Amino acid sequence: SWLKEIKKEASKEIMKNKTLKRKNNLIYILGTLGKGISAIDKKYTGADLFKETLDIIIKYTNYHILIKPHVITDMRTLNEILLERDKKRFSIIHNHVSILSQSSKILISNYFSQTIPDAWINGTKIIEYTKYDKKVLAYCKNSSVWEKYVDVFINGNKSMFINELKKKVTRKRRKISSEYSDQTEEVLGP
Repeated sequence: SWLKEIKKEASKEIMKNKTLKRKNNLIYILGTLGKGISAIDKKYTGADLFKETLDIIIKYTNYHILIKPHVITDMRTLNEILLERDKKRFSIIHNHVSILSQSSKILISNYFSQTIPDAWINGTKIIEYTKYDKKVLAYCKNSSVWEKYVDVFINGNKSMFINELKKKVTRKRRKISSEYSDQTEEVLGP
């Protein structure tokens, strides 16, 4: 199955990469650091959310943060933000989230990304810490845009985020729908 292949490839990659061998990794996926994120309150940029989230993780946990930029992430802005922080606490890493989630029990995002299900299916705890626009928040009924793949949704409540980060995290066993399993086997093979 696809999950077995991912685990096999991940174990090879983890053996080659000392950062991925750590036992206390947290994945932090990024998107744009600029303005205009459709779901986010217009007062905030991606950089604002990133700085706040990163500072909370650094101050209240001992996680090593695997920062996973997206192709749209402004690397100059990212590097400027990171210069002001303890570089021992994070690594910028470009591996696929399916691989990263094999060495991490938790993933943080500031807004929903289509890469989240790749970590979710591997049992990684998904936390979306964000500041949604009020209309989007009402439309989503105080939840994530795609709540199925988000274990914990926190909209701007720092103390709730801190408390969630301090909880013991274990890999989750996910029930995966078999609705499309016949099609999956046709495409991927047995």
